Amino acid sequence: MMLKQPKTKKTALVSAVDMLAIRSHGTEELKIKLQRKGYLNEEINDAVETLTKRGYLDDATLCDSLFKEYCRAEKYSLNYILQKLMQKGFSRSIVEPYKNQMDDEGELAIAQKILLQKYKSPESVDVKLMMKYLYGKGFTTAVIGKAVSQYTKFEENY
Repeated sequence: MMLKQPKTKKTALVSAVDMLAIRSHGTEELKIKLQRKGYLNEEINDAVETLTKRGYLDDATLCDSLFKEYCRAEKYSLNYILQKLMQKGFSRSIVEPYKNQMDDEGELAIAQKILLQKYKSPESVDVKLMMKYLYGKGFTTAVIGKAVSQYTKFEENY
């Protein structure tokens, strides 16, 4: 009969590396996950500092990657994407430069694409519902007005 060896608790650094092996994390997200696992703040900060120095933890690069991924998906407005990045724990100084990455025309094109995907036959859908849906995706009232107006005109002529 083999005796089981008692498990030794992993260090915060080892746990963090395990998490990063699965997918990239932002600094704040990683800190929160380590706190939930019961690690002390000092140990967490040491682990984060070590991982940052070694290049395993880079908020600016991860934020850029996520921003590009969200933009390619064409499901959200710029405001929504920026809010999503802030919710993930990226600092304002990292997120702020992305504010000018999309103009109204780009947002309008995305809003129109969303309407086409969501509402295949607009005659059965209330314009207010379309507007509410786009508002939930973070679009401005100006972009929403143009997108819905152009969409309903396009469908009338089709």
